[in-house]
Amino acid sequence: MINKMISAALVLALATPLLIAGGCASGSSDIAVKVAEAEAKAVETSVEISGVLIPVESVNVSSKISGKVSSADFEVGESVEKGQLLVQLDTTEANAQLASAQAAYNNVLDQAKQAKIPMDSAAADLARTQALFDEGAVSRQALDQSQASYDSAKAKYDAAGTSSLAQARAAVDSAAAQMANAKITSPTDGVVVTKNIHAGEMVSPGATLVAVSDISFLKLKGTVSQELFPFLQKGQKVELVLDAFQGTVFAGEISLLGPVSVGTGSYFPIELTIENTGEITAGLSAHSAIQVRGRPGVVAPAAAVVKDGAETFVFVVDGSTVRKRVVATGLGNSEEIEITEGLMAGEAVAVTNVNVLADGMAVKTVE
Repeated sequence: MINKMISAALVLALATPLLIAGGCASGSSDIAVKVAEAEAKAVETSVEISGVLIPVESVNVSSKISGKVSSADFEVGESVEKGQLLVQLDTTEANAQLASAQAAYNNVLDQAKQAKIPMDSAAADLARTQALFDEGAVSRQALDQSQASYDSAKAKYDAAGTSSLAQARAAVDSAAAQMANAKITSPTDGVVVTKNIHAGEMVSPGATLVAVSDISFLKLKGTVSQELFPFLQKGQKVELVLDAFQGTVFAGEISLLGPVSVGTGSYFPIELTIENTGEITAGLSAHSAIQVRGRPGVVAPAAAVVKDGAETFVFVVDGSTVRKRVVATGLGNSEEIEITEGLMAGEAVAVTNVNVLADGMAVKTVE
């Protein structure tokens, strides 16, 4: 009797763990997931632009001619106006060339005036001879001689008064241009940011002498993705935050949306412009978060979307199982994302344990 009781106890002891294990195994096949419904709405997100403020315009000023600097009376940081004299080159030689060219021009002009006298006389004689010929008072030979005299006088006048005068005028204009080019002026209103020349130094054509920047407005450059590009507009108002002025928001606007993409073609250039009221300057770091609202559509929680290589999908909860659904996405933020294809508003999707789910897997929903 005692042996039978011991045997029964052993059998029961060995069977209990198996029964418990069997019960646990059947329950553990259902993965617990939280569920959310896709909604019909528009996604709100932002475009982040960060960088350094730069002048709205910067111009390198150079000389058109060679020469020696007579004066360069300005300093870096000085405000200048458009047309203001920056550098004056020595004009001693240019003055002499202009005086010589002017004298030569005056001489040719005098010669032309002198040549015009016999031409005018020959023209008057030709007119009288023509009248007499018409009346039959003089011969054809007399008319031809008068015509030849006029043609000769006119040829001499044309030589002195046309080609020679034009050449002399061109020499004067060239010398005058040299004089004008000796005055190097600012092409724009702005601030001198670099100065590479001083009085007494020689300059060469094309070498940068001065850099002038217009800082009345400052720009922040960046790029925007092709997904967000259609939702931005030139002239759109934006807010900028400068790291040197924490807590202060500066008003600006989108001044440029590049018509041609950069790099791989997925991003487009964007520029934000801010008016300089005097307290800011170029070189300050700044950033802006431009708010964007997408078009109305189907929106799902970001946690529901899985990206595996080139494939993007969600798991649609159908009763106690899930179905893998390939989708296409649009705008998104950290909490939700637009589903442009593959999902309808009102459908339930898993938002937890999505990385361990598979198509047709059994699940149990939890709060």
